[in-house]
Amino acid sequence: MSEIPQSILLLKFGANTYTHEGQVSAFNFEKSHAEKVCAEFKNRGRDLVIDYEHQTLHGAEAPAAGWIDELFIDEEGVHGHVKSWTERALEYLESGEYRYFSPVILSQKDEVTALHSVALTNHPAIHGIQPLVNSDIPTQGSGDSALNKLCVLLDVAPESATLHDDLSLAVSNLQARAEHLQKLCDMYGCASDDALDAHLKSLHDITQKHKENLADVLIQKACAMGKLVKSQVPFAQKLALNDYEVFQKFIEILPRQTPGSAEQISLRFHDFSEGAPEVLTESQLHILRASGCSESQIQELIKGGFHAESHR
Repeated sequence: MSEIPQSILLLKFGANTYTHEGQVSAFNFEKSHAEKVCAEFKNRGRDLVIDYEHQTLHGAEAPAAGWIDELFIDEEGVHGHVKSWTERALEYLESGEYRYFSPVILSQKDEVTALHSVALTNHPAIHGIQPLVNSDIPTQGSGDSALNKLCVLLDVAPESATLHDDLSLAVSNLQARAEHLQKLCDMYGCASDDALDAHLKSLHDITQKHKENLADVLIQKACAMGKLVKSQVPFAQKLALNDYEVFQKFIEILPRQTPGSAEQISLRFHDFSEGAPEVLTESQLHILRASGCSESQIQELIKGGFHAESHR
């Protein structure tokens, strides 16, 4: 277990973001403000109370958790020296039931002028407040608490200094996803998530079948035009299903494979039993790249049997 601190960075210099009643805002804390805060504390002539959950603000019974007897300034901001923690507060901190603190500031014209009190809390208003105790302190239930389980479910780090905001964001994202799924269910007339999954799978299968039908029609057309022969069909089907538009453009530039025609440079399927495929010409590579083929797809074409060949 880490040691309970006797000095706390109460207010850091620079921009301080905070959340109040669900609204996110910020205030700037400068050295001149820090000097006023320290001077006010000294003029007041009494220790600054550390209470529980800001109970001092409510005017009811507000037992102290500790007392701050000195404020001092360094390059980070204003620190408070804790003269003493009560036995009850130490138990809370040592068990991990309380980990954070929250200062109550007084201001005039957007300028911080004094500290009213400090509270032990697990939901500090100021973002980025460092915990009073390190994250290696065991929580109730040896890590099996409801909070830890919630953090695991929402993929949120329980040690985060902005745990409350992180959980709120995760829940908001979850709600947005649930609303989106509900809209999809309403759109497709599905009564549950399982029904929606089944429907989307059915749509995927229909789309896949449609792609196969388009590929078959194009391949049959290419065969009828003499651009493909029967032995070339399996590879053509694979290429067409992988990227139909590229295959369609490729078939357009592929000439007829008929003997006796005028000499031409064409892309043909290569029978590996006849030897290794030749390298594509620069013009052929340019056509393929302009058609949207990636380098890996071009290599797949060559391996599958396409090559540059002169024939008459």
